[in-house]
Amino acid sequence: MKTKFLSMLLLSVMALTACTPAASTEAEMEESETMEVAEDEEMESAGVVLAEYSDAAYDAAIADGKDVFLEFYASWCPTCVANTPELEAALDASMNENLVAFKVDYDNSADLQEQFEVLSQSTYILISGGDEADFDVLGPGLFREDDFSGLLQ
Repeated sequence: MKTKFLSMLLLSVMALTACTPAASTEAEMEESETMEVAEDEEMESAGVVLAEYSDAAYDAAIADGKDVFLEFYASWCPTCVANTPELEAALDASMNENLVAFKVDYDNSADLQEQFEVLSQSTYILISGGDEADFDVLGPGLFREDDFSGLLQ
């Protein structure tokens, strides 16, 4: 009895799924494509993207005189995880076209930690104009978007 009921339920769900409306007219299809293109352009024009750290990309950014932002992050760190949406919001709002941002794996970055005297994960560094001697530090700790925006200015 249960098997028959489950079979009928499954068939009903399949029938309902097959009946979902699709863009059937050319106008609806064009509108859908236009919306997708607009969303893609919006994503491309969003603020600064936080890229995974690599020595080559970092060295290139420093050589080009970029403002370089470093996030010392660990996936096991609850503070780092909690800071992520706040940091991403600040980076999205950043108007600094000269800014390059990197997420640095705290567990595998001893040289950078020593260079910038980083003692803990959830530490954030901003290097101004590619000058590694000119940097500001935020952290370690839990921060809001305004805190990150202040550092990124």
